[in-house]
Amino acid sequence: MWSKSQNHKQTHPLYFLILAVLFSIALSPVNSFADTFVVANGDESGAGSLRQAVLDANANANANGNPGVVDTITFDAAVTRIEQFDLDKSFDAGPIPITQSVNISGPGRRALSIDGGYS
Repeated sequence: MWSKSQNHKQTHPLYFLILAVLFSIALSPVNSFADTFVVANGDESGAGSLRQAVLDANANANANGNPGVVDTITFDAAVTRIEQFDLDKSFDAGPIPITQSVNISGPGRRALSIDGGYS
């Protein structure tokens, strides 16, 4: 039995609830390793291209072993046009294989145009 002379503090019940919520968020598998890849140029392939951003997003989901990861691809403000981009047709570098879920977020149709080369 505790005597009055001992300094005993009782833990508030809300403390355990907060710890449980933080623990569950930390262990949540969805989007726990999601990244953002930036398209820095309008090139068909290579560093900074849309193709490379898609390949990096595909590899990121596979590397983390988490198919729930949904990466995001954005466009640098300097990129205003991407030509001969196509998911189905084979150009010099071939089609871009999107094998994982990915969010592609552009600046809008007035700021960026993507031309698939159709006539």
